[in-house]
Amino acid sequence: MSTAPPVVEYSAGQYCSRCQVLFSEPDSFHRLAESDEGYMHYDADELEASCQRGCPFCQRLAEGGTIEIMRARKARHLVLDIGSWSFSGDPADFRPGHVDCLRDPAAREILNRPRQKDPTSDSFYQTVQGWLHDCLHKHEDCVGELSSDLPTRVLDVGDNEAPTTLRLHHNSGSERGQYVALSYCWGKAQSVVTTSQNVGEHLRNLSFDALHQTVRDAVTVTCRLKFQYLWIDALCILQDDLQDKVKEIRSMENIYKKAHLTIVAQRASNVDEGFLGPCLSRKHETGQWDVRYRFPYHCRDGRMGEVWLDRTISGRLPQPLNYRGWAMQEGVLAPRALHFEPWCVEWQCFRSGHRHKGVLSRELLTVDDETQGSHSAVRSESRMQAAARSDIWETLVEDYSGRNLSIPEDKFLAVEGLARQLNRTWGDTYLAGIWQSNVIRQLLWHFVPYRRLDAFDSQFAVVEARPRRYRAPSWSWASFDGHVFFLVGTCYSFIPKADYVGATITPVFPKSPMGQIRDAEISISAAAIPCRDMGLADPTWDWKWMLDDGSKELDDGSKELDESQLSAATLVFLGYIVYYASGNSDDNLLNREATGLVLLPAGNNTFQRIGKFQIRQPTVRGGFEQDFVLFPGKSGVTGSEDNRQIFRII
Repeated sequence: MSTAPPVVEYSAGQYCSRCQVLFSEPDSFHRLAESDEGYMHYDADELEASCQRGCPFCQRLAEGGTIEIMRARKARHLVLDIGSWSFSGDPADFRPGHVDCLRDPAAREILNRPRQKDPTSDSFYQTVQGWLHDCLHKHEDCVGELSSDLPTRVLDVGDNEAPTTLRLHHNSGSERGQYVALSYCWGKAQSVVTTSQNVGEHLRNLSFDALHQTVRDAVTVTCRLKFQYLWIDALCILQDDLQDKVKEIRSMENIYKKAHLTIVAQRASNVDEGFLGPCLSRKHETGQWDVRYRFPYHCRDGRMGEVWLDRTISGRLPQPLNYRGWAMQEGVLAPRALHFEPWCVEWQCFRSGHRHKGVLSRELLTVDDETQGSHSAVRSESRMQAAARSDIWETLVEDYSGRNLSIPEDKFLAVEGLARQLNRTWGDTYLAGIWQSNVIRQLLWHFVPYRRLDAFDSQFAVVEARPRRYRAPSWSWASFDGHVFFLVGTCYSFIPKADYVGATITPVFPKSPMGQIRDAEISISAAAIPCRDMGLADPTWDWKWMLDDGSKELDDGSKELDESQLSAATLVFLGYIVYYASGNSDDNLLNREATGLVLLPAGNNTFQRIGKFQIRQPTVRGGFEQDFVLFPGKSGVTGSEDNRQIFRII
């Protein structure tokens, strides 16, 4: 019985001219691998004809109803991109092209490396050491310091490839070196942790056999890669000392950012499972093999190499770490990581593998206190458009809010390091989960009242909308435990019609202003109208609004509200969401929505957010007037300065 995926070999004349160009010209493949626009392939008729002529790559692309979907959507071309191809209904995809051997001439241009299947073999560790050396010395985007400041405490695993003696090492304050960090799921209470009571004992000796399996596996990997130090939260933070926890959490940004390598225990759902077991094959998971395509690669220096594409069959095994709240920040900040997945081990750095949804660049993660103000990142990326910065943050929050936290009060703490890094890079002010330069836009989130119970997304639990114990102000997404989404996405434009006035944030710990919140207030200037006047609204507008507690969602003409609470509420207009067919020009306008918050008086001239609303304006051929009046005969919500007032929201 075969034990390896089938390989589809390239041979001259077998592939159509378009597919031959894709892998015979370096620039074509780089458009597929690195650019935003991807590689322009065939239209539907051309793709169908190429399939009939027998091009195996086109036949692969056409599976899953691609041609029919292209025609239904009137797509002009099939656009290939790493990880997917446009208009394909098949959830299968291609992983980034990679080179199998570092000696291959293509290895200098194609920086992705193959997934490894046996994390216990000598050859595996030799391969990883080669990747690490190349990343540190040859990747322009990744080259960094060969040593860095050690964290307060690290686990000293010795200098042997097999762990013999372990002990906790306390940094005297100025020690530098190389260390590995671990990102993993606790999943349960750990029996071996460092506390103020046993730290002295741990500084002398730690028993390898007494450690949980995931921790033992991390020690083994660290030793075999010939590192001396390993950082693990359970052992390197005093678990019963609140002040030590706060101090080390404030350092989390640098701990992962400056780690030489991060071990990502992707496959282990708890600390006893470990991650060095045999990798499963996709055939085990789906009953089908992956397919590997091998193509010749014409290097820019004229030499010939080989590039591989692995086609992944649909279907998946759980990766529990994807649903751990703390792991999102750890994965984003780590410059180099080894992902131990159920079916393989994969390398990730700024040049190889997938960064976190492609939202963070090296420049965003390498500014520190010493370089702020002079680093090129501050000169360039910190001045990126406000909308682009908001896209980055909203993408991260949407991912993070869908993950689970064992301790709900950690909501701010688990992204504090990431917020500190972006604050340093952007020079922006962080306000309880949103950024001052995008305050109005980032107030427009909505809440989905569920959380995942397993890594398959097969079980969910309904969660209480806003916890009884205060954690965040009502206007912050962090005041909820469920999944949060933002109204504005990358395919829309937002036109603000309100202004930020100011904010007061009181942290629980003054030295951690981006951590836990004691109380917070934000003030905005905006036009508004009482909910009781909704009946005066123009009947041609389509309404939709939702209360944050999930108790009511109203669409279209449902404007009559009998609840006494809502009769006292106010609609506060924040701006327009503009939808385009393609391209941000008036010729491509589809429609426009007025959107804002539903506020309830909270005493002392303050308000509390209880929901949001959207009002869609019918399409107007040739564009929209600058403002439209929602409530004829009243002062109305027009966004003009004359109709605004100050709202203090808590």
